Amino acid sequence: MSKQIHESLSGFVGGNAKETAQMRRRFRTEQKERMETLEEQLETFLKGIHQTVRQMQKATHELMGGFHDEQMKARHAWQQMGKALGKMRSEAPQQSARPRPHLPAPSSARRAGRTAKEEKVLAFLKENSNGMTLAELAYSMDMPSAATAKTLQQMLARKEIRKKDQLYILAS
Repeated sequence: MSKQIHESLSGFVGGNAKETAQMRRRFRTEQKERMETLEEQLETFLKGIHQTVRQMQKATHELMGGFHDEQMKARHAWQQMGKALGKMRSEAPQQSARPRPHLPAPSSARRAGRTAKEEKVLAFLKENSNGMTLAELAYSMDMPSAATAKTLQQMLARKEIRKKDQLYILAS
């Protein structure tokens, strides 16, 4: 009996070994086929990505080429404008485009204790009885707004002028 059991078990083990070997071969074959399929899919996917990247690079190059051309045209236009303005300045008479009111002589300004800037402010405000804004005064005096504002603040403190809303007016 033990011999029969031994033969039966040997046959069973031998059969299992053959089935296991066959299963391993089928598994390797299926695994190889899956790997080949995945490699093909990966290759197709990568080709699509590379093609998309090349298209994006080409589109970017075309856009940047257009930008570069436009930038060069703008630079050229600015250079031409600078040359034209320089030529106009050199050919134009040395007169100011804005009419200036007659300003009092510096000696009278010193006697009243006012600076030349303050005298200019007073002259402009006399011409414009409705008043002028800071921006209008700065433009008329051809001075920066900050310097004009400082002069106006000094005159307001001495009550030589007054401010109504945004307008500066001569004090009465």
